[in-house]
Amino acid sequence: MSCFENVAARQLKRQIKSCQQVHPDENYLWTRLADGIAAITKPEYTRKLNHVAGFAMRGPVTTEEILNLVTIARSKGGMIPEIDLCPLAHPTALTALTSAGFFVNNFANVYAKSLSGDSLPIAPPPPGIEIVTAGLSDREMFVRASVDGARDTGRPVELLELLARSAFNRSDTVVFLAMAQNSIVGGGALAVFETDLGLMAHLYIDTTVPEFRGRGIQMALMGERLRHSQQIGCVWATVDARTGSASSRNIERAGFQLAYTKPTFAKQ
Repeated sequence: MSCFENVAARQLKRQIKSCQQVHPDENYLWTRLADGIAAITKPEYTRKLNHVAGFAMRGPVTTEEILNLVTIARSKGGMIPEIDLCPLAHPTALTALTSAGFFVNNFANVYAKSLSGDSLPIAPPPPGIEIVTAGLSDREMFVRASVDGARDTGRPVELLELLARSAFNRSDTVVFLAMAQNSIVGGGALAVFETDLGLMAHLYIDTTVPEFRGRGIQMALMGERLRHSQQIGCVWATVDARTGSASSRNIERAGFQLAYTKPTFAKQ
């Protein structure tokens, strides 16, 4: 479980660094908080790029550390990051969060799947759909498809474009595309991390354009990424989703097991 949370923190750090490369003039910040990674960006980017992962996983934490992060966020005009609390976090974390005026506002699920063994349940793509890895020339079309596929989440288009570009630009990430008649109708990314358990894959930025939903595209994309992860030597795969979301149901259908649920804390 601690390795999975470590991947979540490193994923957040790499994401922010890639966003900085996409928008070098913006004041995106990642910093450490109680051995975790805190991301502070624009308030309109919501918790997606304003939260803390890996918090208090290695030792005690104080209220002062948390309040210092609040001060930094306010000084930069950014959103005060939400703080994710893994069940294995140090016992002082909950007291410190409460004392700093943070309260539980939601829950997030972390799923994991062992890639050891000879076979994986890989769903074939639906008729007329081909799953391929992206090339450099696919970037703009991938960005448009990502925006179209996530526009109904209510997130700003600027954020959706940034998330897609930052994923596409990362050297640790492979982007997979669902193609229909030379158009991208879905996509998903795969990042690889070295951990104490061996290589670990992290799946993220899954999307399907509205008119192609309900056909099994995300299951096919997930299966192909799992197959690729196994081929390159990954021993585990992880993926995050909000509790009770459609994404969490697809993840469970793909054979992932719930590793843990973590409450997310926001400042009052």
